[in-house]
Amino acid sequence: ERLGQYDAALQAYQTLAAQPPWQAALCNAIGRVQACRGQAAEALPWFEQVLAREPRNADALFNRGNALRLLFRREEAIAAYRAVLPLHPEYARLALLEIARQQQALADVEGARISYLQLNMVAPADLAAVGYRMAHETVVWPSDPERAAQLAGELGARWLAQQPLNPLPPPSPRTPDSRLRVGLVSADLYHHPVGRFCGALLESAAAGEVDWFVYSNRDSAMDAVGEALRTRTRAWHLVESWPDARLAQQVRDDGIDVLVDLSGYTAGHR
Repeated sequence: ERLGQYDAALQAYQTLAAQPPWQAALCNAIGRVQACRGQAAEALPWFEQVLAREPRNADALFNRGNALRLLFRREEAIAAYRAVLPLHPEYARLALLEIARQQQALADVEGARISYLQLNMVAPADLAAVGYRMAHETVVWPSDPERAAQLAGELGARWLAQQPLNPLPPPSPRTPDSRLRVGLVSADLYHHPVGRFCGALLESAAAGEVDWFVYSNRDSAMDAVGEALRTRTRAWHLVESWPDARLAQQVRDDGIDVLVDLSGYTAGHR
């Protein structure tokens, strides 16, 4: 299962489950693998079988919430996640995050804000807890720039406290006639709104006055949008597997003047 071999894992789990005694862990495993195979509807009965015998089984409650989420049954997913909150500290952290995300999808802005705040209280040392709160504040309307800026400062302070900076050597001197070098960091430079936006940007006349460097945090095969973008850049680095230190050094080696983060706190961010 951990190797992503879900068909083989499902067969093994089903073989074991066919032999007595009944085990909640095996039922959870079968349902979990089925959900990973895109069979959330088939996964649900396995979790419900466990909950019929063990109503406070934290694994089954959390897994049931995940299956309901995959089926877009958001209100039911929230209820399942809430049931796990008093039962397991680690699941409580994950469940609060999923509750907030489902509330966002349901346009429950205040509910999501409260859930992100609770997540921050449950996991005060978790950088992601602050980050998700900050990301939520940047998309709500009406916006509250002061609150978002405060959370951004808090996130930065916590990050520095946990991961002290290793200063890079100073950049090479630039001459007045040097072309501006701009770096773009993103996991979304393909058939995605960010990729489409960048396509229009790089096709503009003004873009031709700048040297563009891309640090793509998506190593999978490139589509037509990505290929078109790459032809307009000076360098295109695939950095998903790179540690932060290597990425930072590459940015310095490229002589970047302006580095732009296009991911914010979305999937694939750095």
